[in-house]
Amino acid sequence: MLLRANRRTRMKNLAKRRKRRLYAQLQAQLEEDVAPEEVERIAMEAEEARQVCHETWLRATAAADAKFKKKQRILEERRRLMDDIKQQMEQESLEKEMQEKEEREAMALARESKRQAKSAHPKHPQRTV
Repeated sequence: MLLRANRRTRMKNLAKRRKRRLYAQLQAQLEEDVAPEEVERIAMEAEEARQVCHETWLRATAAADAKFKKKQRILEERRRLMDDIKQQMEQESLEKEMQEKEEREAMALARESKRQAKSAHPKHPQRTV
């Protein structure tokens, strides 16, 4: 068995319907008041704002890329200089080792020739009487 809504509920629902109709009517009037030119103008402003935002982003991205490339170039130059210095130090140490080796060989050769000279010419030769 269906119960009919009481008077208060019917009045509330009626008020809600009136309110919805009023808002719909106001919305329709607003849409009528906005001319197609106004809609186009609003769309153009939105597009201009989007383009300005995009151009700003492009400039910021280009600046960031330039800074990054500069930093990379500096780091690469430092790396190259460090490699050059390392190579130069290795070359100097090799040259020093070669020089020390040559000096040791020369000293050994000098000692050997001295020993040979001593053995060929004894200090106290035996006298023959």
